[in-house]
Amino acid sequence: SFEGNLVFLAAYSPLLEGKDFKPKEEVSFEVVEAVGGVHLAVALAVPGQDVAPNLHESEKPWEDAAAHEVEVFISSNRKWFGDDGATLFRGFPMDDQQRIM
Repeated sequence: SFEGNLVFLAAYSPLLEGKDFKPKEEVSFEVVEAVGGVHLAVALAVPGQDVAPNLHESEKPWEDAAAHEVEVFISSNRKWFGDDGATLFRGFPMDDQQRIM
């Protein structure tokens, strides 16, 4: 079991997309360990969403430092990126991503 505060990124919680989620609202989630030993809440689901999807069953971007850094950057700048911009940014070569970040 885990005790403490957790961070979550929208990219790792697709069920929250389009939901009117408010801080301290009840949610279910999975706890994972990201690079650097940081614990994250992933696959958040609000009441009424019975089962959180098996997020990234084969791919776990929080375990790859570069991929995690990209997702943190996108999540922090979501209002500027939009969905198309985030997809485009993920497709850039790593050198270009680093220049932008």
